[in-house]
Amino acid sequence: MGIAINSKGNILVSDSGNHIIQEFDSKGKLLSIFGSKGSENGQFIHPTGICIDENDNILICDHYNDRIQIFNSNRKYITQFKVNQPTNIIINPKTQNIIICGLDNQVSFF
Repeated sequence: MGIAINSKGNILVSDSGNHIIQEFDSKGKLLSIFGSKGSENGQFIHPTGICIDENDNILICDHYNDRIQIFNSNRKYITQFKVNQPTNIIINPKTQNIIICGLDNQVSFF
């Protein structure tokens, strides 16, 4: 559902059907998988949008858990915040504002 590229050129993909995040190198070799199905920290139910901030932190729309989860570049959970069924996320590179689109056709700015 979602795709992002970190500063190393690695590609992160949200695999909604399997409730995980996959990381590939620039040639397509699988490097890691993290997450699992559930509602605990680091778990997902239907992850959708994904983006990387200027510090290589990973922000993931955890759609059916109604939240954005944030992980560091080593895929360690940092924090989360509530958003109603987020579907897509982007960070404005000029302002570092987080922009989130939700299933309710609402756009949120943080």
